[in-house]
Amino acid sequence: MNAPYITNIKEADPGIKVLCPNHQFLTSTHTADLTYPNLPPSAKSSHLFRQLASGSLLSIGQLCDADCQAYFDASRMIILYNNKIVLTGTRTKGEI
Repeated sequence: MNAPYITNIKEADPGIKVLCPNHQFLTSTHTADLTYPNLPPSAKSSHLFRQLASGSLLSIGQLCDADCQAYFDASRMIILYNNKIVLTGTRTKGEI
């Protein structure tokens, strides 16, 4: 479990559970800190899920609680902090 955008990986004790669209629960196995420099510190804590092979989960609530703004349209998302873009993403066509 090594990625360039995370550091300080620790075993989750206890892990958190998330409900997936197929009604199955995933439990996080580890925690880590995101290395994105422009995010506020309270938005950098993350949970890692071994079963999540298709991508990453992003907590919009956590970002907004850290005073970020989230904007979405049919093809992309933009996260702002202090009126500066700190994260962007695109939607893959055909995905729910």
